[in-house]
Amino acid sequence: MSKFHSIVSRRDFMKVLGLAGAGVGGAAAVAANFHDLDELTASADAIGKRAWWVKERELFNPTVDVDWDLMQRFDRRNNTQNAPTRKIYYGAERVDSADAKGDAAEASFIQTKTPGFSHKMVALRNAIFREEAFDMTFEGPKNGYFEEAPTPDVLGVAKWAGTPEEASKMLRAAMRVFGGAWAGFADLDSRWRNKLIISHTTKNTARIVYEDVDKGYLAKDDTKVMKEKWVIPNKQMYLIVNTSPEPIAHDKTAPSALAKANAMGNIFSHTAYASLWNFLHGLGYNMLGAWGHQTDHTNVGAAATLTGISEMSRRGLYILTPELGPYGNTQTGITDLPLAPSNPIDAGMFKFCHTCFQCANACPPQNISHDKEPSFEVPPTEGKETIFHAIGPKMFWANDAMCTTFRGESGYGACCICHGSCTFSTNKGAMVHELIRGTVSTTSLFNSFFFKMAEPFGYGRYDDPESWWDMNLPVFGVDTTITSSKALH
Repeated sequence: MSKFHSIVSRRDFMKVLGLAGAGVGGAAAVAANFHDLDELTASADAIGKRAWWVKERELFNPTVDVDWDLMQRFDRRNNTQNAPTRKIYYGAERVDSADAKGDAAEASFIQTKTPGFSHKMVALRNAIFREEAFDMTFEGPKNGYFEEAPTPDVLGVAKWAGTPEEASKMLRAAMRVFGGAWAGFADLDSRWRNKLIISHTTKNTARIVYEDVDKGYLAKDDTKVMKEKWVIPNKQMYLIVNTSPEPIAHDKTAPSALAKANAMGNIFSHTAYASLWNFLHGLGYNMLGAWGHQTDHTNVGAAATLTGISEMSRRGLYILTPELGPYGNTQTGITDLPLAPSNPIDAGMFKFCHTCFQCANACPPQNISHDKEPSFEVPPTEGKETIFHAIGPKMFWANDAMCTTFRGESGYGACCICHGSCTFSTNKGAMVHELIRGTVSTTSLFNSFFFKMAEPFGYGRYDDPESWWDMNLPVFGVDTTITSSKALH
């Protein structure tokens, strides 16, 4: 009998779902979508932009509930990448000594030949973690090897003109060439400006304000609170959200020196940033935005979720795309090119997180919530007010102050154990994975069963991190065919 994996047979799996034989009980919830597996796999392009089982929702109505009255612009100086925030909860002595303790731990791992921290694995990690050849500023890429494309004035032609729908389609196609797998767009209206654009970037880089100007700019902060002031024009502007792919195999080696998939994602997204800025420049339009997790002008997870790139996750730190799960590197830009907004999606993933605890169970310091239901109320951290979360969404709230502290002390580097343990961090090669995704998107009745089946189906991290060296992985470690579909255009 054919098997999806070595343990569960096709017939047994279908029987558990209630799809074998008469198809009673919970099967009624999915019967309207497919009658057998051949019909399921043949219907992949049946609906619009994504796979058939990904549904579109209304604007500002993602699968995570949001209390818009509660939400306000987030001050990123309060996030846990900043040492002063962690010191509130864990004291100056522990926070200041974390990096030295972590470096000593990693050195010990290398000397004792701990799997995942071999000399060659650490050397590979250090080769990837390099700075780009240009500076990313709010006004655009500068210096280094960056060369600006000629504008329409230089070329002696009119600026590009088309409908917002045509512009969105054009950018989607271009961004995939530049290194972006998914693109989303939004009208930068009052809700985005007053709720979703952050007030300050990390540390003392910049505060973000609005002015009656034709073109945005950066300048020295006259209040001297921050180094710079980033100005967004009050006129009609549009948001571009780019999410670049990340290699799944990297985080499946966690804990290891290689387990930081967004190191490769940064390479793709930074290339996409410069190329997209230049593309718009050549068309006769402007783009603002420094594209970086600590310097982006939005909370990128919210931006990706609200524009239909992803859903939220139990972990909260990462988003979930239907194609690659937690492996997406997101940045945003603001442009004066009119774009058609894209809607949130529903692939059943955030609902699945309600019954899945893979990331929470795997987290070494247990900082990820085990709650069965999300909440608007952010719990205190170490008995103190939690300042590092953006309030408003109904979420599972993680202790990110402990996450960052643990990563600094452990010698694990980025850790990423939660990413590699996620049930959605699997490839799409096996047909059963499409069956699971299709069922999850339609009904939550079987979510608990799928969670319990995670180990038999081979989800999660590799037993031996060093086995990565024996794999014949695609170029850059990313299977780009996963996100390649005529339906995406």
